[in-house]
Amino acid sequence: ADYGSSAPFKGKKGSEYEGGVRVPFIVAWAHPDAENKFQKAFPVAQNAIQTQMGTVMDIYPTVLSVAGVKVPENHILDGSTLERMIAGKKDKAHRDDFLMHFPHEHRGSYFTSYRKGDWKLIYYYIPMLLIISCLICQKIPMRRMMWQKQSRRKPKNCLG
Repeated sequence: ADYGSSAPFKGKKGSEYEGGVRVPFIVAWAHPDAENKFQKAFPVAQNAIQTQMGTVMDIYPTVLSVAGVKVPENHILDGSTLERMIAGKKDKAHRDDFLMHFPHEHRGSYFTSYRKGDWKLIYYYIPMLLIISCLICQKIPMRRMMWQKQSRRKPKNCLG
């Protein structure tokens, strides 16, 4: 069965909408101990919700940082550490953009979405549909802007 809810956001994991991008990431110490030296060095905010986004690419740099491992100079990391956000603080240096690319059959087939701050651009390959929407306004459809190609006919070599 295909169940899931990302309420109050539209869509679910893997879709082009906010419900497909914003999925829970829960961090906690198994046994919180204010005297534990590791927990002092890497504090985890309790009963907190972090609204700043992180990605799977940020997990590796976070693990390296927490473990005290230096990244070799010639090794490029795609993500950045989540330490400040996990501690419940805003990280002004953390990127606020996110690109998701699904050029294949999936929940929201053949799309690329790019999120920057409160805005998201969704590009559909089939049919050629382009939506720009304000993430804050997803609850208010009348403020959403949409451009659509005139012809709704499928291209001759369309897979769908």
